[in-house]
Amino acid sequence: MKIPRPAVPEPLAWAIAWVIGTVMFWSLAQVFDDPKRWYTCALLAGIVVAAGELLDRYKQKR
Repeated sequence: MKIPRPAVPEPLAWAIAWVIGTVMFWSLAQVFDDPKRWYTCALLAGIVVAAGELLDRYKQKR
């Protein structure tokens, strides 16, 4: 069964996922009393989004 392509262009979906991930990790950093490290949060979000994309591509090849 082939998975249908998303209606949103892929680069836009990546950007949206990265922004959402950055906000998620930034809010987590605020909980742990370190809100100034937004760049670390953005890096973590990028890693999570990239790992998700790699996992998705791996599953589609199977």
